[in-house]
Parts: sequence; C-alpha cells; structure tokens
Amino acid sequence: MKLKHLKYLLIFLSLHCFGLNITNANNYKSARPDTIDFWIIKLNGKEIIPSGNFKERIYVIEKVSDIYRFEIGYYTDTPCPNCPSKIELRNDKGLVIKKLDGTFDNSPFQISGTELKKLIPENGKLYIYFTGKKGKEWRQWINLGVVTFNK
Repeated sequence: MKLKHLKYLLIFLSLHCFGLNITNANNYKSARPDTIDFWIIKLNGKEIIPSGNFKERIYVIEKVSDIYRFEIGYYTDTPCPNCPSKIELRNDKGLVIKKLDGTFDNSPFQISGTELKKLIPENGKLYIYFTGKKGKEWRQWINLGVVTFNK
C-alpha cells in the first residue's frame, strides 16, 4: 500500500471514530450514571470516618454537646423527592428506639445532640438502618453501621 493511500485511510478512520463519539455523546441523557448509593455520618458538620469492615461499620463519637447536630446522609445518583425513605435507630437488642422519615432527595436525616445522648446509653451502641421506596416496593433494610461513644 502506498504511503498516500495509508494517509487517507488514517484520516478516514479518524473522522469515522470521531463521528461515532459525537453521536454517542448526544445520547448521554439516556445513559445511567455509573455510581452506587452511599452514606455519610456527620457530627456537627464533620464527617465521622468509620472503622471496622464493610459488614459492620463502627462510627466512634468522642464527645457530644447538646447543641451538636447528628446527621445521617444517604445519597443516590437518582434522587426522588416524592419517594419516601426511613431510618430506624435500634439498640443492642435490636429494638427500634427511634424512627425518622424522609425522602430520596439526598437530604440528611438529623438528630440533636441532646437526643443522641439519650439514645445511646453509657457503653451502649446505636444501630442505624435505612430503607426507601421507589415505585411500589420498599427496599430491604440496609445496616448503615453502629454508633458508639469513645470509652
């Protein structure tokens, strides 16, 4: 093959590939984002980094003031402001001690520092569970982790 023909072939292939990318780029609105749902636990605006493994994330709190704000944020790539969601806070025995209602709009659930201190007994743990409803069915409860005070 002559060099001249090779040059034209490369130009043709480059334009063809570039044209396909433009066509595919126009369809981005129909593509679904490639992310997974995640959650963040904050105390007074500062993220608490969990320890433990993926099965049981442990969020250790050093100190809580009455004026602090405890936040549980569950985030999704497809927010739904009209879809209900729930948080259940459970004690060591698995009993529900607090329920919080919200929506799938990526807004965090909030608890005051005063209430948080009442929910976690001394040397106790607070288990956080989340569920939401998109469509007709409620999702399975997800264990987001356990909160405890530093000893």
